[in-house]
Amino acid sequence: MKKEDLLRYIQNKGDEDFQQQVVDWITSSPENENFYHKVKAMYVAEFNVQEKLNTEEAFNKFKFQIKKQRFPYARIAAILILAVLVTGLYFTFSPGSQKIPSDYATVLSQQKSVLLADGTNVILNAQSKLSVDSDFNLDSRIVYLEGEAFFDVTENPEKPFIVKTVSGLDVRVLGTTFNVKSYAKDESVETTLVTGKVQLFTGNESTPVAELSPEQKVTFNKKSRSVEVENVKPEIITSWSQGVLMFEKTSIITALHSIERWYDVRFEIIDDKVASYSFSGKIKKDSNINEVLSIIEASSPIKYEYHEDKKIIRLFQK
Repeated sequence: MKKEDLLRYIQNKGDEDFQQQVVDWITSSPENENFYHKVKAMYVAEFNVQEKLNTEEAFNKFKFQIKKQRFPYARIAAILILAVLVTGLYFTFSPGSQKIPSDYATVLSQQKSVLLADGTNVILNAQSKLSVDSDFNLDSRIVYLEGEAFFDVTENPEKPFIVKTVSGLDVRVLGTTFNVKSYAKDESVETTLVTGKVQLFTGNESTPVAELSPEQKVTFNKKSRSVEVENVKPEIITSWSQGVLMFEKTSIITALHSIERWYDVRFEIIDDKVASYSFSGKIKKDSNINEVLSIIEASSPIKYEYHEDKKIIRLFQK
């Protein structure tokens, strides 16, 4: 991976496929991850130096203009401006003042556990990314999620824990356990509460669009911005964090998306009728894909063709 590509990723440039390619490369080896962090550190350092140079250049221009003016208070004004600039530079470039985010990412078929500075435990599902600013837990507790994660949040009434999703839906909690599913390609964002209480906000609104009690799930439609709250069995939705995928009359499309992320395969539905089916079953993480396909075939009117070389599975109606 070229340094230029990593810089594009750090600057959040490129489409979703490019971003995923970089994540795959970073997480493929410790050497790649170390190189990524070096490039990121260089980028942050260069950014700080350039900002400082720009500020000094502006101040030099200001001094030149002051000298051209001939009035009694010019020297005093220059001293006051200098004091303000020096103070600003101190707070801008003093150690710890830059928000350098830490990124935790998983690729297809991978999961990862993350322990945050406040003691909160996070389990990332496959193809997910969690970003945490370096000042996390100082004045606030804000994280950014793309994908799916299970949170066990350490209680702190003075610092609410906030999960920001790519869709603009924010989940606000004090101390609780919950699941957030927010993949970029999905039509909706889902938040499921296990214990405690959560509030959900959109945009800059100060009033929550929904409040959840345990064993409830909220579904936020990205397009219509509508919100639906329903009672659920959290143990089924969060089972993935325990190494098991559980489905109970789940849309076959939803189930297939979860299996694709776990096993790094791609399903192709050949007969449209298949898309209307639901699926119930349990899949363990250590099961191989052939065992999974046998379960699907045995529990539904579906047959399959597995093209292992291309990791493509075609589904037909029996």
